[in-house]
Amino acid sequence: MDAAPSARLDLPPLAKRRRSRRVAVVVVLLAAAGGGVFWATRPGVLPATFRWVKVERRDVLQVVEASGRVDVQNRYPVSAPVESYLQRIAVQERDHVKRGDLLASLDDRQAAIQQNTSNAAVRAAHAKVQQVLAQLSEARRVLSTKESNLQEGLASRAEVEAARATVTQLVAAHAAARAEEQAAAAVAEGATLGRALTEIRAPVDGVVLSVPESAGIAVGPQSGPLFVIVDSLDEMQIEASVDEADIGQVKLGQPATFEVRSFPGRRFRAVVERIHLEPARGERLVNYPVRLRAENPDGLLMPGMTASVSIEVGRQTNALAVREAALRFVPEGAPPAPARSVLWRRASRTKIEPISVEAGLSDGTYTEVSPVEGFDLDVDQEIAVGLARAKGIKRRPSLKLGGR
Repeated sequence: MDAAPSARLDLPPLAKRRRSRRVAVVVVLLAAAGGGVFWATRPGVLPATFRWVKVERRDVLQVVEASGRVDVQNRYPVSAPVESYLQRIAVQERDHVKRGDLLASLDDRQAAIQQNTSNAAVRAAHAKVQQVLAQLSEARRVLSTKESNLQEGLASRAEVEAARATVTQLVAAHAAARAEEQAAAAVAEGATLGRALTEIRAPVDGVVLSVPESAGIAVGPQSGPLFVIVDSLDEMQIEASVDEADIGQVKLGQPATFEVRSFPGRRFRAVVERIHLEPARGERLVNYPVRLRAENPDGLLMPGMTASVSIEVGRQTNALAVREAALRFVPEGAPPAPARSVLWRRASRTKIEPISVEAGLSDGTYTEVSPVEGFDLDVDQEIAVGLARAKGIKRRPSLKLGGR
């Protein structure tokens, strides 16, 4: 009995080859389409690599940052010494004055009246003294005559005693008149001084920092300062506030630089002049006031300017240095080590090797480093600071299915 016919038809060899080619073409096309979909939808990020910096020779400057205000070194407030009206202002701000120079004049009419009255009283008291003195001289002459007549029997003892009593009375009167004259002279001196006080004068050599806005106002000792005189504007001071964590590094005589908002990018020089013991306590912070002296030859610095101060507490010249980030980088899987004690140097294109170092001065960006014995470190060697990814083009899916 014949076998049942097979459901598969054997193709001729040529037909088989043609079919195989068609299948291969379809596979290639499908792979290309799949690749296109992947390319259109991929995030576009390549595998991770390291970021590198080079070892350098440079000066490393360690500073303590603080903030403060520019001010003059010494202020001399000048008030009106007597109650009066401000009549004239004789100076302007920034004027240079010498001790005794006129700053302003007050209304002196009342003082002039008092001075004239007291001078008249002095003259009257002096005239009275002269009158009593003349009477005393005459009384003494009479007494001398009576005493001579008594010896010759031409005058009685009673007359002599009366003449002597008159002399005694006039001596007392002369003393009283002299006292009155001295009192009048003292009043006159006070009146003269009072009138002189209507002229307000500079107490020291210096520069006028502030003046009244206008004349005509009522002034007096209780009105507050009318003028402020300072030693000089060529030298200023900065009262800075240093955090308690940094104050131990600050010493007298340390150099510093600072900036003010009025002149961004310009650095002014200063020197630490005083470190206050008494701190300024806040709710959570403790700061110590530090005074710095700054030269101001150009007159650019003005009282009240806000200063951002950098106090130099350490300097290392021509030091072997790396970026601070290199000391903080720890690759995945690295063995435990003290913080900031290991650098990771490039060993090959994709490999790094550790170098034990000691960290020195740091300015926050660059840090002085010294290799530990058994390790070497040279200028221009590449040190890893972190992981980086090659730049790629991120695309959104661009494959469209259907639609117009």
